[in-house]
Amino acid sequence: CNYSPIARYLSPYFNKYLTQSEPTMADSEAAMPILLQGMDDVEDQDMTTEEVPTLELGTTGFLASSTTTNSGTSESLIGQIITPSPFQHHNDSATNDRYRSALQRVTASPSSDVEAWEAIMNECMSLYRTQLLPTISEERNTHKMILDNSPPNSRIAISRNDLLERKLDWVDSCHGHLLKYFPYASNYLITAIEMLLARSALPFESLTGGDDDFDYGGVNNWISSDTQNAAAVKADRIFELVLGVKADGSPAVTGANDNSGNVNGDANGTDNTNANHDQKEEEGEQDAMQALGGMCTSSVEMWLLYIRKRTRDAKRQALLSHSIPSIDPANPNKPIIKITPAGEELIREWIIGAYETALGNGAAFVTNNHLVWKQYLAFVKSWNIMTTAKGGLPGQDPIVDINHSLQSKQKELLRGIYQRLISLPMLGLDGLWMEYESFEKTQSEQLAAALIAENLPKYQHARSIYLERNRVYKVHSLRFGKLATPPADYEFVDADGVKKEDSEEAYKTKMKDECELLALWKRRCGYERTNPERLSAAELTIRIRQCYKDSICIFMRHIEVWHEWSSWELLNTGGTGASSASSTAGMNAKKRNISLAVGVLELAQKHIPDSTLLAYAHAQILESQVNNSKKIGETNPSDDAIRVMGEFCERAGNTLGYVLMQRMVRKFRGMKESRAVFSEARRKLQVRPVDSLSTSNANTKVKVDDVGESSGNANEEAAAGGATVSKSEENHTARSLVMSRNNFTSSNAIDTNGIDNTSQTLSKSTGFLTWHLYAAHAELEHRLNASPKVASRVFELGLRKHRSFLSTPQYVLLYSKLLSELGEEENLRALLVRSISACEEELELEVDDPSGIGTNKNAASKREALRPLWDFMLKFETTVLCRNGDQNAVQAIEARRRKSLYGPSNESFIGGKLSGDDGEVGLGNQKTSLNETLIRVDGYDINSRISNGLDRMVDTLEVSGVLGHEQVADMYALLASISPGSIWKDDGAGGMSDASYRRRRLFKSEINSFDGISTMATSSASTGASYGSSTSGRLMSAKERLAQSAAQGQNTTVLAAVQSSPEWLRGMLMLLPATLRNYRGAKAPPHMIELALSALRDNPLPAVRPASNGSHLKTNMNGASIKRQRNDDGDSSDDDNVMAGGYGSQFRSRQRARMVGSSTS
Repeated sequence: CNYSPIARYLSPYFNKYLTQSEPTMADSEAAMPILLQGMDDVEDQDMTTEEVPTLELGTTGFLASSTTTNSGTSESLIGQIITPSPFQHHNDSATNDRYRSALQRVTASPSSDVEAWEAIMNECMSLYRTQLLPTISEERNTHKMILDNSPPNSRIAISRNDLLERKLDWVDSCHGHLLKYFPYASNYLITAIEMLLARSALPFESLTGGDDDFDYGGVNNWISSDTQNAAAVKADRIFELVLGVKADGSPAVTGANDNSGNVNGDANGTDNTNANHDQKEEEGEQDAMQALGGMCTSSVEMWLLYIRKRTRDAKRQALLSHSIPSIDPANPNKPIIKITPAGEELIREWIIGAYETALGNGAAFVTNNHLVWKQYLAFVKSWNIMTTAKGGLPGQDPIVDINHSLQSKQKELLRGIYQRLISLPMLGLDGLWMEYESFEKTQSEQLAAALIAENLPKYQHARSIYLERNRVYKVHSLRFGKLATPPADYEFVDADGVKKEDSEEAYKTKMKDECELLALWKRRCGYERTNPERLSAAELTIRIRQCYKDSICIFMRHIEVWHEWSSWELLNTGGTGASSASSTAGMNAKKRNISLAVGVLELAQKHIPDSTLLAYAHAQILESQVNNSKKIGETNPSDDAIRVMGEFCERAGNTLGYVLMQRMVRKFRGMKESRAVFSEARRKLQVRPVDSLSTSNANTKVKVDDVGESSGNANEEAAAGGATVSKSEENHTARSLVMSRNNFTSSNAIDTNGIDNTSQTLSKSTGFLTWHLYAAHAELEHRLNASPKVASRVFELGLRKHRSFLSTPQYVLLYSKLLSELGEEENLRALLVRSISACEEELELEVDDPSGIGTNKNAASKREALRPLWDFMLKFETTVLCRNGDQNAVQAIEARRRKSLYGPSNESFIGGKLSGDDGEVGLGNQKTSLNETLIRVDGYDINSRISNGLDRMVDTLEVSGVLGHEQVADMYALLASISPGSIWKDDGAGGMSDASYRRRRLFKSEINSFDGISTMATSSASTGASYGSSTSGRLMSAKERLAQSAAQGQNTTVLAAVQSSPEWLRGMLMLLPATLRNYRGAKAPPHMIELALSALRDNPLPAVRPASNGSHLKTNMNGASIKRQRNDDGDSSDDDNVMAGGYGSQFRSRQRARMVGSSTS
């Protein structure tokens, strides 16, 4: 079964509106002369009369370049900014500096320079609103005057000034060029549609959405120009693409049986597969196709423009079929056009349909949804329910009456709108609830009481959710409308994934901002998945899907957002509203989920064509359905999975892509074809310049089955993918498979005659060949094909063909483990020695200090990368020593390991920081530290053996496996070698988008790790855990947040007081308890504490704490304690009939005295 609905259903849609890939840098460079025309030496060339690049509605940016001979009649936005600009001040050398600079920056970085785009678009919209709109209005007035002076029923052709049309085309081209790179930029889509609606308006229609003026004729009186018609078509197509609906409200993607334009190019017969699907499967996958349409449905402004366009279309239709000529009552000589009641009903139905379409596709619950609901209410309330009938007698005034049918319809519609909106969290919900109460009470007091009581819980729940949602995330923090620029790390690394110089602080700042924004969007999607509004399964699915669409509009070029969306679609249990009561329904829901997940990934790969991880996720979904394909005639999902990876390797192949495809081919097609994939990868992938080396005798070639034993078979030959080696190396390799580094000769100029043709670059779209390809192929040969000798030859082939592999610890370590299993001790020892030597040679290039050790972070990181090799070599030699080895040789290796991993700069012989004075005192004339002086006197190794000899012995025993090895020690050493935000170097196995995600993943891990360490350090220095902190993960109440902030303030106050106290007093101050109920965090003044402690120190204290017998308390005549007196019932109230002290007894005494005095007087 082919679980790719996009291939069958979305193909006609996206193939029509989407092109193959985003414009590359080569395209931008080719377009540069066009964009800069008119600025240098070709100012007299005008593109408005030549072939103008225009935008077809469709590429990854929904808009693609094409060519038309007349930009005015094109049905698509113009794809490149027209130059020279029709505005004169843009071409004047004295006034065009800002525009010229922005245009040059956009040409150089069209997908990342947001500031330049903002400058161009601000200039564009400013000129449109201040110059073009007034000019269009003046021309409309001219056309109205022509109509007034024309005979009745005249038809006036609308024409515009050529310069005005050229300026409008320039505004069109600015939007088209931007939307080619940022297809989901809703803010600029809105301004583009506003321009198109104004450009397509007839003289009696409003330019900005106001009321129309039917005094100046109807549709029959005007003949629209070609540019007006083209503008209307452009607006409709943009609505289809970004909202997913046609003008009539139907889904933009239809025709489930239309299989034309299959972008996948399935050779296995996709059409036959579709013919075998039953009707329920087709309906489910058509739902999946429609669910992915419209990425900007959360833009309320876009929906309001759609309603405005639909209102205009309704009025035009009513004027065509339901209008009659009439006379203006105020001016009998002026004819006007009047719409009949049938026409008014048609307009109402169309506008209601537009509102319901908007509300049903997301406008009901998105941010700023109150704007749509309030406008909908205002429209229904504006209905004219009064009707006018002619009088029964001649000369009698018209009879005005109420249209009861329309009034009843209005009431029912208003009640339905109110009852729907009060259950939705939105701004101004309290005011809308009060309006609803007033509306119901106006209709019927008795009915209002019942309806209000029924809907009050819905309103209260919606109100609480609105407040809770604002606590979880702030809408303004999500940065709606942000342009979907590439990941932040793109501008800080070169093509090889190496960070550029002098960019550490800017890199960390931008990466942190991007990761925080990504985390905030993930928080929002996670919150909506908890279903806080208690929605049904179908409604919740729509709500969550809308959240992911919103995140894609901002992070279109970030692969993790696409993958999270597809994973949710695959694992969603709510479906699209279909019942899952039966097993058949459940199976259909599962297939629909698969279709949706695959559709998301296919769309993602159009926007990010170089992502290996997205292609592999797509293939994994198809591969997981292998056991579910049982129908006759259906394609095998395994073939589809292999096809997906094959298409990726053809499109943007890299090492990771070929490795993953080879694993799939080995699983489903066997050993022979998997070896063919390895051979194909070596032919098509590029070779890095450092690996483009010529061997000593590269002209004489033999097959790889001659390497090693002469009895190599054909399977071994195929395993190496047809690789070749020199004949002169055959006998040497038979004795030792490990290549010496001296066999390579490097040169800046690559000798193509000395390089095997299988490794030449075929296409710029392919990635580099890295060690992962050889290591993965060797693993398959060793574990699955049971050919360890072939695996060894594959490793050796990588070392021979690629110089950098010998200094790659991961690759050498894998090869070493294989040689250890094969028992080839000589080759293993040679490999480790040569690899460590090669790594140390590269390490010397990173050293900055004259001592030869180096203290920079790159050198420290590379030293730590060498640790596994040293550990493996030391473990191997200590194991061999048990047989008949030389102890001195092992000690020499251990000494080299110690110096390589630590060295004089990282090892102390005098106690280190624990000694207290390390490096503080200069010795001798040179004023060197004690550590450096010891090294100069006795040498590094002797001092290390004397001071840290036992430590080195334990380290050796741990590495050799005699003692348990503590991994935490390696972790601390690694942390010491890096700093927060240190960039990870791309190994070149995947695409740029894959490497970008791995950088973000490592960056977040580093930040979290260092924050955790900082938190632990801070906590260890504090008096205890913060009071009021939430460990349950729930949202804290206002009281809890107050208590937490007070406790934090208390700790700050206490620490400040401790720091200002005498040193001998600080220990005691830290031990004193602090009350948690005192939010001000105050303690006793330090001087009072000092006086108390001085008194305690000066006066002798009893050895044993005296027992408290209560003798210090006052007693009454009965000998009972007054302060803690209790009655038999245990009550200590002052109202008891006993002699007691306190303020209660004094008050009663005064009262008794006053009463006695008043009675005697």
